Amino acid sequence: MQELHVYIAARSRRTTHEEDRIYGIQQIFGLRLGNTTPSTTRKVFNFEQLDAQLAEELLLKYPIQSQMHVFSCHVPPRARWRVQPCSQTFSADMCRTDQILDGGPRESTDSRDFACCQFLVDYNSRTAKPVHFAGRMSSFNKLNQIWEKIVQKIALMRCRESGLDDRYIHCFGLDPLILELDAINELLGAPQLGINSKEIIQWLLQRFPDDQLRVLLLGIHWYSETIGLYPRAMYGLLMLPYQELWERVGICQWSCQYDYTSPHIGLQKDEKSFLRGDGELWVEQKGIFGYVDQESI
Repeated sequence: MQELHVYIAARSRRTTHEEDRIYGIQQIFGLRLGNTTPSTTRKVFNFEQLDAQLAEELLLKYPIQSQMHVFSCHVPPRARWRVQPCSQTFSADMCRTDQILDGGPRESTDSRDFACCQFLVDYNSRTAKPVHFAGRMSSFNKLNQIWEKIVQKIALMRCRESGLDDRYIHCFGLDPLILELDAINELLGAPQLGINSKEIIQWLLQRFPDDQLRVLLLGIHWYSETIGLYPRAMYGLLMLPYQELWERVGICQWSCQYDYTSPHIGLQKDEKSFLRGDGELWVEQKGIFGYVDQESI
């Protein structure tokens, strides 16, 4: 994620004025913040205020890409809605949407990205401003179960297309869910991150066995072929309900290079619905994602 790399790097730049860390990169995101806004006043904005403005604009305008990072240290639940000084981006293998361009459907020669959730800030609050989310949610447990079925069917199809007996299906295994977890107190004892996510998945299922761990569907990367569009990758936000808000604990992706809708794979109706981001597996959900502190506005 080139843009978020720039944002994170800017926090450690040496500048004459600390505010220039934000003013110097705001145009990358198409923004005008602080004293550069068209309706600017005589108020002088400090770095913390500009940083909060930038984080808020990223969240509201780019719901997928603004979450494509993980925390390398503990962050309070109320502040996890935004990138932080300890945020780190990861390899392109995790996220195929390599530009911040998801303000709705984006068409190109071969693909489009579509955001499936919304974030908004309640500016009417007199103290800390609640950050709300709205979108489709599924339990992590159910998501993992149905994805394992789909991966198994695709592997079986590839095995048979190669003219091999079904017992060689293990030679055509596809990736499980790909996960990146935040380094936060709620996940103490989690396995170290690596290319293989199976160990992390098993740990999460044991740590949260009762469907408490949920996945907010951030968006879908649609891929175009002559036969039409099909979902190549989907992006989710791992969240836990706690008291009055939902705590972010990481992100996940499930993807494949095959046309899921092909009749040769033999997916059931509910499985195809899942891969379109709808159906009974996904339930509309709203909630509080965190708070914008009054002093940073």
